[in-house]
Amino acid sequence: MRWMLWSIRASSSSRRGVVNAARSGWWFVFMTCMVGALPARRTGHCYIHPLAELHGAAVLTVEDLRFMACLSRSASLAQAARTLEVTPPSLSVRLKALETRAGTTLVLRTTRRLSLTDAGAQLAATAVDLLERLDNAEMALRGGQSGFSGSLRIVAPFGFGREFVAPAMAGFGRLHPALRCELVLSERPTRDQEGAADVVVHVGELRDSSAVAYPLARNARWLCASPAYLREHAAPHVPSDLARHRILGLRENDEDATLWHLERDGTTETVRLKAAMVTNDGETLVRWAVAGHGIAMRSAWHVERLVAAEALVRLLPSWQLPSADAVALVPTRRNAAASVLGFVQHLKRQIAAHPSAIHWTGRESAAAAG
Repeated sequence: MRWMLWSIRASSSSRRGVVNAARSGWWFVFMTCMVGALPARRTGHCYIHPLAELHGAAVLTVEDLRFMACLSRSASLAQAARTLEVTPPSLSVRLKALETRAGTTLVLRTTRRLSLTDAGAQLAATAVDLLERLDNAEMALRGGQSGFSGSLRIVAPFGFGREFVAPAMAGFGRLHPALRCELVLSERPTRDQEGAADVVVHVGELRDSSAVAYPLARNARWLCASPAYLREHAAPHVPSDLARHRILGLRENDEDATLWHLERDGTTETVRLKAAMVTNDGETLVRWAVAGHGIAMRSAWHVERLVAAEALVRLLPSWQLPSADAVALVPTRRNAAASVLGFVQHLKRQIAAHPSAIHWTGRESAAAAG
């Protein structure tokens, strides 16, 4: 690995001066080039990367790095503009100026998607790595004080995000006041937001994803109906009985809302059901069930308090449905930021400490077995 050392405008004799210079974007310390990637050439005591030869001056600012890192996490230029809190025309002008200085195209622009060229992807990956190093250096220069800085963007589904991710982020923000946290709740976080976030919280079957998955919790699912519904319809005793009931379907993560698999003692029964009502919102589904409109399948964390309050009744409790496990997806990068991994571990601890966790994270069956 080759190191490129560029101009430093802050006095190395002053910790405060270095930190202030870094925060103001006056200096750009170093950049790494993988051997075999774009060749670097030696000029005096520095290795100069082709992307760094900006009108003959090997200078990029920290803000340039933050700009490229933001682009790498954004699905479109409009989204990047919102994140940076600038107008789309201003962002386009800034990007064009950077590409002109670099002498190469960094971003391929389309009407719907933003994608980086090979050179842009290489620069963005290096920017992410350097910004993390800079954050760590700043912490060291402050005398080893704990705490993350920079920004953290989390995307999560609505229900799980409101119940678990939002309070966890609030707590994490209190622990790290210099860290700017953003939570985006999305109907389809994996499909719509995976490339534009530091962490995507996904609940349910995980399909194609290039991200690194960190398990957060087991997530059991229950079948439930209201006492009022069960007074009018006999409770099912075996999975095949469900065909005679009104079924409330939840359509999320492109899963088949009416194909249910139930397992007991190593035997699996699959039932194809005709839904009387279907929604893409878990909260709406639960409200329908409480109101007596039919039988719903929902995550245990969402309904266990209603079952305890006898607003809902759990059905076929001896049969197990496939769990909809919660995972944190972190985009594949050479080095994940310490703040990202710190938040993932914090979220996992907060979920495990939740009062209802014993009912749906797998600890219930373990306790029963013991």
